[in-house]
Amino acid sequence: MHRLIVMAVLLASADLAAKEISTKTVDRAMRSVVAVACAYRDPATGETRVATGLGSGFFIARDGTFITAAHVVAAKDKLPAGTPACELGIYVPKTTWRPKGQELDAKFFRVRECRANGETDLAACRPVVNPFETSDVTYPITPMELEESELPDGAPIAFTGFPLNSIRPMTSIGHVSAYRRATALGSKELVIDKAGWPGASGSPVYDQKGRAIGMILEIGGGAGAGLAYARTSVFIRRFLTTTKTQGD
Repeated sequence: MHRLIVMAVLLASADLAAKEISTKTVDRAMRSVVAVACAYRDPATGETRVATGLGSGFFIARDGTFITAAHVVAAKDKLPAGTPACELGIYVPKTTWRPKGQELDAKFFRVRECRANGETDLAACRPVVNPFETSDVTYPITPMELEESELPDGAPIAFTGFPLNSIRPMTSIGHVSAYRRATALGSKELVIDKAGWPGASGSPVYDQKGRAIGMILEIGGGAGAGLAYARTSVFIRRFLTTTKTQGD
């Protein structure tokens, strides 16, 4: 009997461990994320410098298309006085997001066009130069698959982005709290039991297989502190098929 109890505990523990988001999944997700920023060319050195980080995004296609929040894109036109005139774009690592003993070597790609919807707070953009087709980037960047099925409440998830004006990715591990009806949008909203930080907007929310089930839009405040809210991939897919392109 004692042996059977021990075996049952071990099996339960193994099953629980299998449900966690693995470091391999996080590593795979990092190949898709991009830091959305506003950058300018230093007139003295000719180098590209970050004026400010704006938020997060993630690739969804090999033509360089990435998803982010509409308010992240709009933030470029609402920068504080004194911020250098800058251009919207994304940072992608040339070799790795995790350099050892050296500065991050990343390349800035200016955005060419965006499809944005302020009401739904979603945007899809493409850079002028496709990061997938430049020899400057040897890091294995990969589009992230959109997964439209709902996960059960309590299912483990993670989101990776660039909060706090960072151009190095940060990952948070959490769980699905609920899918609640967002009546004004005609779709469901994903609620996560993990707070994000300012700048996490546009981060992909992904499952154990590294598939995006949604995208972070806002963090909870007041009674909702400690939560994060995301558009589902069902809604993102709908947005991609109905929104017109606007030149940047």
